[in-house]
Amino acid sequence: MIFYIIPVWLPDIPVWRNELRAYTRMAVNSIRQFTHPERYSIVLVANGTDVGYLLDIGADHIVYLPENKGYAGGVNAGVKSILPSASLDDVLVVANNDIELVSPPDLMIETAKDGAAVSAHLATKGKPLPPNVIAPATPQTMFGALWAIPVHIWHEVGGLDEGYTFGMWEDRDLWMRIQTVGYPLYRAGVCYHVGNATFGKLTDWAKWFEVNKKRFIAKWGQENV
Repeated sequence: MIFYIIPVWLPDIPVWRNELRAYTRMAVNSIRQFTHPERYSIVLVANGTDVGYLLDIGADHIVYLPENKGYAGGVNAGVKSILPSASLDDVLVVANNDIELVSPPDLMIETAKDGAAVSAHLATKGKPLPPNVIAPATPQTMFGALWAIPVHIWHEVGGLDEGYTFGMWEDRDLWMRIQTVGYPLYRAGVCYHVGNATFGKLTDWAKWFEVNKKRFIAKWGQENV
C-alpha cells in the first residue's frame, strides 16, 4: 500500500487561499491520474486550516489540526493517522501541495520499497523535465517536495523533527538521520514543482529559514549544510 501524505495550510487572505486550494487539487488529481487505484490512499492534513475548504478536493482521508503545526508537524500527524493500518513494508509518499505528477511514480516507489529514502527529480512547469532515472544522492542533493520511504525506516528514525519551525531544513535533517543509520539515498521519479507556494506567503519566512538553519548546524555541523 502507498500512503500519500499532503500537509496543507491555507491562509486567511481569499486570493491566496484560492490559489493554494487550486494547487492542492492539481496535486491530488495528478496522483489519481498516475497511481494505480488499488495501491494508494491520499491523506490531506488540514494544518490550522478549515476542513471545509478541502472537502471537495478528493482526498481519501483528512486529518484536522486546529493549529498550524508546520511542515514537520503536519507530516507527522498525517503519518500517525495511517500507522495503525500500515504494514512495515508499505510506502509513505510525502508531497507538497504544489507538486504535479507527470508520469507514474513507480520508479520512486519501487526504489523506496527496496529500503531507501527517495526524492523526486523536480522541474518548473514549462521547462524540460529531467530524466526519470535512479541517481545516488546525498542529504544536500535530496529535496522535500516529493519523497518516499518505507514505513519501517520511518519507525526507525522517528519521523520529522518538529523543532524546525514552520518548515525548511527538517527534510535535510531527516536525510541525515536516515543516512546515519545506514540506508541509502536516491533521486528517482519526476514531477513539476511550483516552489514556495506556501512559504512564499509567510512574510517572515527568511527569518525562519535562518533560525532552522542554525538548528540544523547545531545538530549536524556546518560541513553538512
